[in-house]
Amino acid sequence: MKIIKYKKGTRGLYKVELDDGRCLALYEEVILKFDLLLKKEVLESELDDIEKVEQGSLINDHAL
Repeated sequence: MKIIKYKKGTRGLYKVELDDGRCLALYEEVILKFDLLLKKEVLESELDDIEKVEQGSLINDHAL
C-alpha cells in the first residue's frame, strides 16, 4: 500500500493516509523506526508490526 499523505495532529501524532482508504494515527518515533518517510510504501505484513509498536508508544505516552 502506498502512503498518500501525512498530516500532523496533536500530541505528536501524525495521521497517515494510505491508498486503500485506511488512516493510521502514528507517533513520529514509529514513522521514523519503520522508515515510512523514505519508503512511501507499507506491506500488509509490516502493518501488523507497526500497529503493535504504535500500541506500545500509546501506552507509554499515557503512562507519562
